[in-house]
Amino acid sequence: MSYKALPKSVQLNFSKSEAENLLLLSANLAQHDFSSPYLYDHNAVGNAAEKLSGPTFDALRNFASGSNRFGTLLLKGLPIDSALPETPKFGGRPSSKVPVSEVSVAILGCLVGDIYSYGDEKEGLLIQNICPVKGMEHRQENTGSSFLEFHTEDSFHPIPPDFILLNCLRGDRKKQAITATASIYNVLETLDDKTISQLTQPNFIIRSSSSFGESSYTKCVQILSFEGNKVHMVFDPSAMIATDGSSAAAMKCLHKVLKKETYGACLEPGHALLIDNTKACHARTHFEPFYDGHDRWLQRVFLSRSINSFTSYMTPNTRMIDPLKVRSLCA
Repeated sequence: MSYKALPKSVQLNFSKSEAENLLLLSANLAQHDFSSPYLYDHNAVGNAAEKLSGPTFDALRNFASGSNRFGTLLLKGLPIDSALPETPKFGGRPSSKVPVSEVSVAILGCLVGDIYSYGDEKEGLLIQNICPVKGMEHRQENTGSSFLEFHTEDSFHPIPPDFILLNCLRGDRKKQAITATASIYNVLETLDDKTISQLTQPNFIIRSSSSFGESSYTKCVQILSFEGNKVHMVFDPSAMIATDGSSAAAMKCLHKVLKKETYGACLEPGHALLIDNTKACHARTHFEPFYDGHDRWLQRVFLSRSINSFTSYMTPNTRMIDPLKVRSLCA
């Protein structure tokens, strides 16, 4: 996969003093468990976020309200854990980890949206660990290490995230793993009217990831939808099937132009990638895992512009969507 470097205009660099401030805020909240959908304290996170510097606060709020042409914001210079346990073998939650990164991403995330999780994926954790798992190298999901195809995150689900935040705790030591994004706004003008018309028809069947276990979500979707001058994209060619030849050709055309406008970065500790999941799809290149406790380790957060519209589908007093309740939304 070829890619271009993200322009500086979509990078937010934390100063040393700002990183120290976030580290202090994280330390003050270390007694909270922000990974648990049952124990998450939104007020504590929100109060801490108010203490970030004006430029950081504004940059995240502005991304939440209008994103940017790339649908991506690369954060650099975030505080990192002074010591990390071994990378989890199965993507679980290490009991010995000091919660610096968990609190940091919760604080940053709350300025973009409302954090939530799915009860049928990764134990419903709000802050999920993304690591390679032995034997799952070729899966098109977060446990794999082969090329991960472009996709908008969990678009098969009745309530997909508006934003995702990927925070790097441990980088790929060979620097092979490039996390890349491609925005619909960077390619829309290259698509002809006929192709756009096909992409706005609900002629694409999308199926759920195996990471959701026995849960099965399948629905017919439009790849593109418009509201005024805003466009919303749903795209996952590895899990999506067109229902006719014209639709298949349109999807192939979109895939081709997106690959020409790909921007990427090799995430390192202290880096986080914030993605507008309604405007940009993302992918990851192949990398070689060693399964020795020092493999690549990211943390992932799902964010919604507002959870108020779907609180009735959550397990009571949590930020976790109940898979049984959400069945009523499935096509």
